[in-house]
Amino acid sequence: MSEISNSSRRAVLQRVTTGIVAATLTNSSINADQVAKNKQAKHLEDCQDTGVPVRCPKNGIISSISAKDGKINEGALICQVAFDEESLAVERLKVSQALLEIDARALSAEHVQIRRRVVEIGGEITRAYVQYAQAKYTKDKTENELGIASDLVLLQSATALAKANAENEKAKIALENFDFNLQLMKERHELVKAQMPAEIKFLTDKIKQLEIHSPKAGEIRLLVGIGSFVSTGQPIAEVF
Repeated sequence: MSEISNSSRRAVLQRVTTGIVAATLTNSSINADQVAKNKQAKHLEDCQDTGVPVRCPKNGIISSISAKDGKINEGALICQVAFDEESLAVERLKVSQALLEIDARALSAEHVQIRRRVVEIGGEITRAYVQYAQAKYTKDKTENELGIASDLVLLQSATALAKANAENEKAKIALENFDFNLQLMKERHELVKAQMPAEIKFLTDKIKQLEIHSPKAGEIRLLVGIGSFVSTGQPIAEVF
């Protein structure tokens, strides 16, 4: 009886020990699987939180923002950045276009006719002055020969006539220069006007560099505001 009891107790103890070991191994396997799943979930969560940074290509200032926090399509405009070089180029283009408009008005037939007429009137006045001075000199010379007018009076008449002739010559040169300068102005205007399309295209490409677009579709989170100074490589937004 004693031997049977001892054998039975050993069998029972062996079964209990085997069950505990099996349960321990099973729990360890479950815990390992759970840890792996938790690590994978944490990795996915970290990836979702990171997002794709949208970086500024140059130093500048945010001049306008088109996007809002939330959904955005791929290629959609996020914001515009004012860069010094591009902004100056745009201002130069505006000045050039304004000068072209001014030249166009100045070269209109009406304005050219008015300015030319002013120069012509100046010439007409000097020619009349020459005629008067010439008549005065002739009179004073005759009277001087007759002893009526003094040598001083004759000298003054001669000086006035010389001055009138000089002014008349200047008026002729002014009219010639007017026509010459008008032709130069027309040629310059046509040259600038011919170059303007290429200049506009060049600056249009420059302006596009002021625009920053979304690299993909998703959820966007803005990191800057209007007026913010941004440096090269600085993230201005994140797209998830």
